[in-house]
Amino acid sequence: MLPTFHKLPTLSEERLARFISHKVTSYVEPTKKGTPKGDPVGFSLTKYKATLYALRERVLPDTLALVIQAKKLGVSYGVLRKWRSEQKFKEIVSQHVDEFTRLYLRPPFMLKGREASIRYRLDALREATVDETASERTKETLRKRMILVHDNLRSALAKSDVNSKTVREYQIVALDQAIELLKDRRATQKHRKAIIDLLSGIRETLE
Repeated sequence: MLPTFHKLPTLSEERLARFISHKVTSYVEPTKKGTPKGDPVGFSLTKYKATLYALRERVLPDTLALVIQAKKLGVSYGVLRKWRSEQKFKEIVSQHVDEFTRLYLRPPFMLKGREASIRYRLDALREATVDETASERTKETLRKRMILVHDNLRSALAKSDVNSKTVREYQIVALDQAIELLKDRRATQKHRKAIIDLLSGIRETLE
């Protein structure tokens, strides 16, 4: 059975809260002791929590303004802006996104192998149509889930030797959904980067 995308807002918030709680409690804050001089020490717990705030806004329709995030973290707005511009920060956020998406969209136990997992995610994307009668919050939630799954699936395709038919199916689904985002004026500006990523992802699969 495919994921019920229209029930995601409540389900995702619960799963995301558990995921973030686990990541925070299991994180071991690095220390300078034993680190060679000049080498990066790693992220403090506060900075690591900031990466999880960034994950949260990639998943949920309601996001916290950066100034509020900074206040909750106990750092200045300028510091948080600087952190979020760093490549390593972005890489850790991408790792969170990939891990959470894999947990969230885990295939049924009867599906074995990478090809089956890719097929499952592709089918899930194909089923993820936006109900025009739904609330804006539900639409935004669905769009964000679709974008997360696209990111995860592109990564899986890049690492796998899948057949050309599967790649072509992904290209068609990605193009269709990029077109749908472009049709929605309200979504176009908000998801401009997502549309670029979708089209860039298709470009990558053509090489």
